[in-house]
Amino acid sequence: MRGLNTGSETIPKLRQTAYLGLTQPATTAAVSTAPAAPATQPVPAPAPTPAPAPVPAPPAAAAAPNVSAPPRATNSTVSFSPSPLTLPATGTATVNIVGNGNDFYAVDLTIAFEPGAFNVREVREGGFLSRDGQIVAFVQRMETENGMLRVSLERPPGSAPVGGTGNLVTLVLERARPGNSTLRITDFRIRDPQQNPSIGRATQVNVSAP
Repeated sequence: MRGLNTGSETIPKLRQTAYLGLTQPATTAAVSTAPAAPATQPVPAPAPTPAPAPVPAPPAAAAAPNVSAPPRATNSTVSFSPSPLTLPATGTATVNIVGNGNDFYAVDLTIAFEPGAFNVREVREGGFLSRDGQIVAFVQRMETENGMLRVSLERPPGSAPVGGTGNLVTLVLERARPGNSTLRITDFRIRDPQQNPSIGRATQVNVSAP
């Protein structure tokens, strides 16, 4: 005898009929499914405490511009001696730059001449600023091609300015060609012990080479 499937359960049951006079009870196959454990949700970490925002430093105060006072005018003067000046056909001639005033501590001179008219053979310290025995700093820079001579004289630190009239610089000139020309002081300045400049008047001398 064959077994027949009967019933309407979702899970079919197999019933055995009598076989060889033996009756066997039906066996039900059941599938037991254990319920799934609920998923464990992660515990969120506490949010970090935000750091306080940095306080910007106040802007630095702008440095005051280093504006030096403009040069003042001086009543001291310079002049050429002799004036006018004649150059001999042979040999040399000297001309002095004479200062007159009461505030001569340091002197700056810019001297201009026509290139090729004569030659400046020598530049000497005249002795006015060193008349009390002080050693005077004496600097010269000749630019023959440009017809320019720059001279600076300065008394030593701690010494007082000198006053009166005296020879600042002596120039030794030599004739280069015949004709007339001009020797000029285009810039004359004096400085006090604090190096404050004062500007004086320009001057000139006529130079002839007959």
